[in-house]
This record gives sequence, C-alpha cells and structure tokens, in this order.
Amino acid sequence: MIILPSRLKNTVIAYMHARSQLSSRGYIVGGNWDYDMGYFDYVLDDSTRTNYLRIPFYACKGSIEDKNGVIRMGNPYLLSGYDKMGLACSLLEEDEQGMPASSIDKGIKLLMQAEEALLGS
Repeated sequence: MIILPSRLKNTVIAYMHARSQLSSRGYIVGGNWDYDMGYFDYVLDDSTRTNYLRIPFYACKGSIEDKNGVIRMGNPYLLSGYDKMGLACSLLEEDEQGMPASSIDKGIKLLMQAEEALLGS
C-alpha cells in the first residue's frame, strides 16, 4: 500500500455529488462498503495482480445510499493485490512486491484529476 498525500483528505461533500463526479471518470464504489463507509476504486491495470487507486470515505450525515447523505473523504492510497472475488466483494491478498512505476504515476495523475473534479483548481 502506498499512501498518497491529497487535498481530498477530510473533505466533506455530498455523497451523490462525489459518486457522480467520480463514476463519470471511471471509479466504482468497490471494496467491502457498508452504509457507514466505503471506497471509490479505480482499476489502474489488471494482469496477474490488480493495481488500484482507492479513495476511502465515511458517512457524516445519513448513509451513503441516502440521496442527501454527506461523506468525509479519507486518505487516498494505491493498493496492489490479487482479487479473489471481483472488486465489488474485494477479498484482496496484498502483494508485498510493490507496484510498477507506471501504475504509481497513473494513480497520482488520476488522483489529481479527482481532486480537481471534486474541489476545483
């Protein structure tokens, strides 16, 4: 796991707005989400292992499926692992070997685009 510094950390935003902005850019709500927390995941590449940019979020008001729900963004990170059941059920076995530089660069660029989409320039 590679933690990325981000302007998104601790940002409070309407869940539906964040979901709309990020899903239009290829993110999905993945990983073991529940009504109090979840992850916006972007699959960076997929070969023998899968590399993700993951942006965690936590419900502040209502639940994440509530059209008026409000979330607080967590600290984004890059994750590399073997996906056993598909991203929606995500039972990742983390790979200890590290992530290719190309995936790290792509993840950083995508995070900057997500920050701009949610927070502006």
